[in-house]
Amino acid sequence: MSRILKLFCILVLAGASVKAQPIDRQQSLLEEAKLYDAKADELMKLNFTEQKEAISAMPINEAIAIKDAAVRRLTKSNIEANTVFYLYDHLAALQANDLAEKRLERLMAVFIITLLLFGGYLIYLMISQNRAVRQLMLNQSQNQEVKKQVEKGQPVIYRGE
Repeated sequence: MSRILKLFCILVLAGASVKAQPIDRQQSLLEEAKLYDAKADELMKLNFTEQKEAISAMPINEAIAIKDAAVRRLTKSNIEANTVFYLYDHLAALQANDLAEKRLERLMAVFIITLLLFGGYLIYLMISQNRAVRQLMLNQSQNQEVKKQVEKGQPVIYRGE
């Protein structure tokens, strides 16, 4: 029973917070839109070089918001401009996709090169390990021959090998 009561309380509190949030959020968004409209007005009053400097100094989120405010204003007065802005956004998205695709291709090339280098290193290790095992087997067989000679009573001469 206590689980059901806890679950009910959580649902009631979550529902109350969800219902109260959109009104506050809408008001803050409206205030933010007015602020960006004012900034767009200020930006339009500047000459071209000052506009470029101001836009370059802005963070990207603010620049996008001011662009959207300017687009809203211009599309209200000229509906045909909406097509131009849509085309611009579409071209920007295509360029971003192309750039991302090129980055992924370069990353794939790095992965392939890394894989080839790692494979080459593993092959080198296997070859060197095989040589070491062969050398150990040869030394072991030579040691067995020396032991046989010692057992037979023949003198063993060190040859400096």
